[in-house]
Amino acid sequence: MKIFSIPACSNFPYSEIRHYSYDLLELRLDYSENPLVFPTRLESFLSIDSTTIVTIRDLSEGGVKSIPFEQKLASYLELIKRTNCLVDCEFELFIKHNPPIPHENLILSKHFSEECSNLSETVSETIDKANKFNVRYLKLIIPVETYQQMQNFSNWKKASKTPLIILGSGLLGKLSRILWKLNGSVGTYLALENFKTSPDQLTFEEYELYGCELLDERTILGGIIGDKHVYNSLGLLYYNRKLRRIDSRIAYLPFPVKDLQDFVSWLRYMNQQIIFYGFSVTMPFKSLFSQYFFTTEQKSDHHLSSGQEHPSKSDSYQQQKIKQSSQTSDILTSLAQTNDLTSKIANLFSVKVDTNHQLEDILPEQFLNTDLDAFRESIKILNVDKDDLILVFGAGATACTFLREFTNFANLKISSRNEEKGIALAKLCKIRYLSLKEIADVTFDLVVNCTPLGMVGEDFFSVTGITMPKKFLDLTYTKQKTKAINRCIEKKIPCVDGQKFWLLQARRQEEMFRRNISKLL
Repeated sequence: MKIFSIPACSNFPYSEIRHYSYDLLELRLDYSENPLVFPTRLESFLSIDSTTIVTIRDLSEGGVKSIPFEQKLASYLELIKRTNCLVDCEFELFIKHNPPIPHENLILSKHFSEECSNLSETVSETIDKANKFNVRYLKLIIPVETYQQMQNFSNWKKASKTPLIILGSGLLGKLSRILWKLNGSVGTYLALENFKTSPDQLTFEEYELYGCELLDERTILGGIIGDKHVYNSLGLLYYNRKLRRIDSRIAYLPFPVKDLQDFVSWLRYMNQQIIFYGFSVTMPFKSLFSQYFFTTEQKSDHHLSSGQEHPSKSDSYQQQKIKQSSQTSDILTSLAQTNDLTSKIANLFSVKVDTNHQLEDILPEQFLNTDLDAFRESIKILNVDKDDLILVFGAGATACTFLREFTNFANLKISSRNEEKGIALAKLCKIRYLSLKEIADVTFDLVVNCTPLGMVGEDFFSVTGITMPKKFLDLTYTKQKTKAINRCIEKKIPCVDGQKFWLLQARRQEEMFRRNISKLL
């Protein structure tokens, strides 16, 4: 069920409403100059009837204006009498005042605080109380910071006698709304891009992009694993367009992750309902994610934490008990005495192509580093010679991949804003580290930007002080070309930008995804 939420403000494009398909329409009157007086001019653009939800939310409920409950109640009752619309009433106010609102016209809503000491228990108590009333819907707005919390959603659905509308907020707020069907909700709220009544609401465009209407037990699911920036990934449009041509059940979704164990536990839980075809892996998990699975003890009772229990030379790699780190440098340090570091960095996690228990035994060969493909092709495009003076800027997984792949190049150097991490990687790869002062007056044959510098409009060369090189490889991808790439184009310096680099590695991922999907269908 799609619920179109509209703020009743003077600049909302009401004439555009007719272009969108939805099941219910929510009118947020608290955005109006006078929330208690229904703006009759709206009725020329939309019909107020039993498919309309009228919401007047007080400041204390997260609304826009302070509105006495008695006045709000009078407005609700008058509207119900005149139009038979639905109204939204905050749960605690309903319990306190016991208003004479017809239950068939009532949506009870409860906003849960991030500071709630026992969220699961409090939600369950709310559901138990709501079960005593035969209202139309119970709407729960729940902060979702972990996949374990999202895993509880389906249990709450089973406990509720009232149809639940479950809406997430926080890190996984948007993802929980994308997966509304799988999470036990009867619907989700949508909005226009510049007129959201909640920051985590999906737009109609996002709803279509992710194929939310089709995300159910028949879904074949994959996506991108990374930090909160995964929603900006180029792959969301690219893979959904490409893979949905194979079957409409296929979706490629963004998965923001803080704790890998939390995410993997959720994957295994969801694997009881749906099947997966694979995941792209982006920063900060390119090293960490593969390392997490490369340990023999990978069950849920093992947590990994930063920088402890480093392997000794005599340790077998499969026997290491390395604890989870949120920093790539910690992984590089813990891997310092392994010979094949590049194979421990992955940006593609290919699950076993088996419809049952796909994630029970995850093996190292299921991880691929498709950045290698992109680096090899970029070096060919730029016609880089093995004797060229090359500077790799950055100290993360992609910098490590480049350095290890082209170890036979004679003049590799590394620099980074984080000197400690840069020196550690230089020592690991047995090359020279250059400080920011040392690189300022050197003209390199090739500079490789392995950092996000340029992502938010900054100029890579101005920030780092690096002299314009003879050739440039920029891994930073944005919708528009970065300032550094534009400068190269102006000066006719051969370059490969982040979008081109991304596409070069995406082709290998697409090939693997297609292969897995063909075996799952």
